[in-house]
Formats: sequence, structure tokens, C-alpha cells
Amino acid sequence: MTYSRTNLRGILALALVAVLAFACTAGHAQEVSGSISGTVSDTSGAVVKAATVVVTNTAQNRVLRTVTTTGSGFYTVTSLPVGMYSITITAPKFSTYVVKSLPLHANDALTVNGTLKVGTTDTVVVTADQLQINLEN
Repeated sequence: MTYSRTNLRGILALALVAVLAFACTAGHAQEVSGSISGTVSDTSGAVVKAATVVVTNTAQNRVLRTVTTTGSGFYTVTSLPVGMYSITITAPKFSTYVVKSLPLHANDALTVNGTLKVGTTDTVVVTADQLQINLEN
């Protein structure tokens, strides 16, 4: 069986496209990220709407995201690179709630709930090992 140059070029082009498609898929599959979400409430259990949640990568000392809680006090931050994080939650007329030393691994979906004290400007600092973090959802 003999192939013309045109046929060989077509076969090589097809092979190159297949290799590039596989390489792009393999690179995407190796993406490593996780997410952090939770609910912010006050000490009575009432949700805190429009609280500001700041997610900082502590190894880079860089704020990666700032989000606002929903009407039900919920927040979520997705597609975070693996690393060590701190979460700072603030709202007017409430204390500041800070979680430090929070490790995020590949495919983690961490739940970090915050409880703010009403009418104080205190800062509550907790380290991740003091929290019961949900690693399941």
C-alpha cells in the first residue's frame, strides 16, 4: 500500500490534532483546586446578611476573593488553588471573625461557618484546628 504526500500530510495533521487534544485534556485534568463555603450568623443564630468574607492565601499574603453573604447568610468561594488560607468575616455593628491556618487540598469542599457578636468591635481569631470543618460536602 502506497501513500501520496498529500495523504501522509493529512494523516500527520490528524495525528498532531489528536496529540494536542489529549495534551489539553490531560493538562485540564491535573487542575488542583478546592472551595470554601459557609453560613454567617450572630450569637443568637440569626443569619447575617451582606457580611463581607475575605479569603486570603497566607503563603502568598494575597487576597484571592472578597464575597458578600446572601440574604440567607451563605457564601461560597470556588476554584481556589490549594494552599493555606485565612478567612476574615466582617459586618457593620458586629465583631470581626477570623479563621487562620486553614489548609485547602485538591478537591476539598470546606465548610467554614462564622459567628459574629452583635454590637462589638472585637476580633475573634480561631485557628483551623480549633474548628470542626466539614470535609465531606
